[in-house]
Amino acid sequence: MNIKIGENIKKLRINKNITQEKLANHLQITYQTVSKWERNEGFPDITTLIPLANYFDVTVDELLGTDAAKNEAKIQEYLNEYDRLSNIGHEYEKFGLIAKAYQEFPHDWRIINKYIAKLMYGDRDGIKNNAEEIKRLCHDILERCNIESIRHESIYVLAMTYEDEGDEEKALEFIDKLPSVFFTRTNLKAFMFGKEKSLKSTREAISEFTEQLTVLLRNIILYDQTLSIHEKIKGFEDIISAVKLIYGEDKFCGFMNYHLNEIYIWLGNAYIKNKEYDKGIECLHNGLDYAVKYDAIPYEEMKLEGIFVKDVVFDMRNVYSGSKGNEVKRELEFIKEWRDEENSIYADVKNHPKFIELFEKYEPYASETK
Repeated sequence: MNIKIGENIKKLRINKNITQEKLANHLQITYQTVSKWERNEGFPDITTLIPLANYFDVTVDELLGTDAAKNEAKIQEYLNEYDRLSNIGHEYEKFGLIAKAYQEFPHDWRIINKYIAKLMYGDRDGIKNNAEEIKRLCHDILERCNIESIRHESIYVLAMTYEDEGDEEKALEFIDKLPSVFFTRTNLKAFMFGKEKSLKSTREAISEFTEQLTVLLRNIILYDQTLSIHEKIKGFEDIISAVKLIYGEDKFCGFMNYHLNEIYIWLGNAYIKNKEYDKGIECLHNGLDYAVKYDAIPYEEMKLEGIFVKDVVFDMRNVYSGSKGNEVKRELEFIKEWRDEENSIYADVKNHPKFIELFEKYEPYASETK
């Protein structure tokens, strides 16, 4: 019991930013006594427990640590439910849940980490409206949290927040604190061990890097205004070819079904803008075919199949989603929205039989839920 008391006193004191001397003065004892408690070389006598608990605004049971297991179970319950709601696109509900969890456990780093996400994405201008609170929590994590994954996320968030404020120099200062691609966990596992021993890690690295590369290449085509429509078309086609090379033609490719769905639709739109209507509509169909495949993935562990990524595990339960409806529904809604806009890119194809067939064919797959 004394070990738990010592740990808890130190944790409560640090969380309140109180020195050993200040706590000792309050209790009218020496700071050496407090230091001994925290080093587990002694523990408070029974007459000191209530004043200590009152000072830290906790119960005696919490001070002793008898509620620790119960609290951990409740925290895990919150975190698991948060992940479940994220997976099915219930954004409003998950942010409401984590706000409640933060009120109950304001000193748990895992809860704080997800509460920061709530501040950032819980409303349209979350980063702007909550910048000071976001920075305060992230700096607190960097100062006192020893969970490396959470520390890295805080650096990422601080960079985003400072960039949003227009302070590019400060954003870069935090970005430069993160390791390069070479020193990532995935990459080191792929290179550190013997050739046969590292095959699984190598495939995991290939899958992870290919997904990241796909997003980066996609962004070049979407946002580089100097590219011609022919260059955009060629770029999207090259990305599709590269993805199929790595993940295998007609093989199970997990989350890449989602990326192929989007890239085919962007490619289709590019063809239509270039007045290659039949090719464009065919790409829209291809994109929605991949959306159907993505929505059909079961919520369990599955292994990728291409030779470069064989046996890499993909688990749909770990995917976060921003919408309640499935992917077919989301894509059809976008296409309808673009179709009905003034000066729509689909103005010349909206009466094309294959374009009309798009909705007849895929609307049965659209669903309000995952």
